[in-house]
Amino acid sequence: MARPRKAWVIYAIGAAHSATPAAAQPIGAALLTDTAESPAHLASVVTDAEVDAAMVRMREWLYAQQDPATGSWDDPHWPELRRQGYHATAETAMVAYALLASGESYQDPRLAKAIDFLKAREAESTYVAAIRAHLWAALPDGFLPLLNREAAYLKKAHRGGRFYYHHDSPTWSNSLTQYGVLGLWEYQKRGGRVDPETWRAVAEHLLESQNADGGWSYNHTKLRGGGASTTSMTAAGAVMLQIVQQQLAAEALPGDPRLADALARGARWLDQHFDPARNVGYGDGDRFRYYTLYGIERFALAGGVSRLAGRDWFSDGARFILDEEAGQGSLRPHRNDDTSRRIDTAFALLFLARGRVPIWASKLIVPDRLVGARPYDLHALTRYLSDQREAELNWQAVSFDGDPLHWLRAPVLLLSLPGPIKLSGLEKAKLKRYLDAGGQVFINPEGPRSGVARWAEGLARELYPRLEFRNVDRRHDLASLVIDLAGPDGRVTPRLKTLNNGVRDLMVLARIDLGAALLGDARRGRGRAEAWGYFTNLYAAATGRGQRGSRLQHPWRSARPNDPQVLPAAETPPITVARVVRAGQHDLEPLALEAVGLELHRRTGRALRVVVRTLTEIDRPLDDGGLPALVHLAGVDATQLSDEEAAALIRYIDRGGKVLVETVGGRGGFADGLSIQLSEALGRPRYWLIDPHPVVTGQGLPGGRDAREVVYRRYTQATAPPGTAPLIGALDRDGVPAILFSTYDLSLGGLGCRTYGINGYRFDSARALWVNILLWAAR
Repeated sequence: MARPRKAWVIYAIGAAHSATPAAAQPIGAALLTDTAESPAHLASVVTDAEVDAAMVRMREWLYAQQDPATGSWDDPHWPELRRQGYHATAETAMVAYALLASGESYQDPRLAKAIDFLKAREAESTYVAAIRAHLWAALPDGFLPLLNREAAYLKKAHRGGRFYYHHDSPTWSNSLTQYGVLGLWEYQKRGGRVDPETWRAVAEHLLESQNADGGWSYNHTKLRGGGASTTSMTAAGAVMLQIVQQQLAAEALPGDPRLADALARGARWLDQHFDPARNVGYGDGDRFRYYTLYGIERFALAGGVSRLAGRDWFSDGARFILDEEAGQGSLRPHRNDDTSRRIDTAFALLFLARGRVPIWASKLIVPDRLVGARPYDLHALTRYLSDQREAELNWQAVSFDGDPLHWLRAPVLLLSLPGPIKLSGLEKAKLKRYLDAGGQVFINPEGPRSGVARWAEGLARELYPRLEFRNVDRRHDLASLVIDLAGPDGRVTPRLKTLNNGVRDLMVLARIDLGAALLGDARRGRGRAEAWGYFTNLYAAATGRGQRGSRLQHPWRSARPNDPQVLPAAETPPITVARVVRAGQHDLEPLALEAVGLELHRRTGRALRVVVRTLTEIDRPLDDGGLPALVHLAGVDATQLSDEEAAALIRYIDRGGKVLVETVGGRGGFADGLSIQLSEALGRPRYWLIDPHPVVTGQGLPGGRDAREVVYRRYTQATAPPGTAPLIGALDRDGVPAILFSTYDLSLGGLGCRTYGINGYRFDSARALWVNILLWAAR
């Protein structure tokens, strides 16, 4: 019997949650597991490079359909458009917005001509005004008068929570209402004013028109599909509810539990029926598929939804679109006319462009336990950061039912709580796995005297007994990286505490309710301004000053997915690495080798086995009688080995073993200090590995990479540019390199962690060096 599918419930105030908990999985017990988001399945069904190439083809195909004389895409031969004159300019507006949203410049002469065409003609229908509103809202302030004109039309087309074809039309639909709401939302985001009564009226209409199964139909009549719930209209209803709740919250108006329940029911319907290839409920599902996908994208992005029907909705939708596009630049039309083909291609381009937006933060939802009543705090923060950096960002909601590697698509995990919560052992293990995999948790107490700070400090002691929270001072990136939060006396009020492992912040704890600042748009007063400043610095610190890949680029996945794989010979054993943990010290970045093992397996087909040893045990034989191929000795600050540790290390290399000594984070004296001590112990000078050594060239190593030219992190290039050659030091034993030293970080590069202030190699370069070192040590 199949296990029931987990129902994804969109995060909303008071939303019920009915989910089947995932079966218990051992956390970190194996390098490769069979969970949906496990390392073995991190290779996406579609790559970012594939999506990018398809978008280029689609843009060029659309440009090829443009009327060069007028700049228009409107089709004068479509009888319906000619008969319904109020749809005029709809196609041009739709294609122009898709091109703009996918990265085209409005100053491109081809797009500029289309914009001039639209400027000279007014909208004559709700659909057209709403689509044009999206276009003007995405352009500079000089276009705001045009946005105001469209908003005025939309306001006239609204009556009683419904939007009609035009201001005196007797016909409404949930499709029209969706676009009217979306158009006014774009208008309000650019500073326009919409009467809160409009949002309340829309809310009442949505409650009234929702079907018993939780979905929505076109308009509850026999017109165009009758009253049956469809994917397209349920996505429309759900996204409208999200927008209404966000707008009412921004007005500091009380939440309505009926809206939360309706949204949860609608989200559940979508989770149960989502199919990227079908508009379920509408005939055979073949009509309006790309319109439906764009609706799914709007719903998912507005609510931070990351999965539907147990799958990544964007990856599934992108795969369907790319299969339909098949390298030709346009999609297979559902009607035999060029108009539907152009509109479908525009909708698909919008889905790919907006759906791949980088995810910078996740919100951890803890169903059935005490959680906060702020469903759109992270949404508001994400919009603010998007505006500040003039590039769109996204967020996602996650739960303990999911895999921590899925959470890792975002470098920050927000846990906002009005009080302490009880976590199970498995939940604590999942949280620690996310942190060890390169993530960071921001814990915000909702309200004074919540007890959250004491709870968080107790949780930290359980997860990291050797670490403790410390107050943020003016030198910390969270207080100064982008916005300097120091007062006139140079001090920073200790409003944040961090749990740092010596290289990066694992946990950030707000001492006061900073999340309250995100509830409205006003940022007046010192306390509120400081809160927004802290969050701005948090984003910059966690993303390496704004470096984020698309949502398809997982930190543990190589950016070079198309490199040929070298298959191992039959019976090739795994490469074993001994990770050294020194007595009394924190276990530093324990999952770095797991991430590196994925790259090794992808390139060579060989597995990586990791054992944990103390230095005095590294020459102890493995179960098969051999020794680890490599010993990884990592640290931060300068230190000295005891005589016993140094003797064990020398015994190990005398038996043919190889050692890598690394300064994790690249800003301490660990590797440099040990290289001096071991150079004196061995009586051998230190030197740099250069071409033609295989660690540098990859030559003679099946699956090795040419690393003669590497790329260093942005921080390294800004502070002390080292050039383009790798800097790996070495010590010989019996005439061959036995101990390698890296004063630049490799471990966080292997994890794909973007934290600012790391002195080391960019991800691909770090992984290339790691693979070469492993293959060299094992040969």
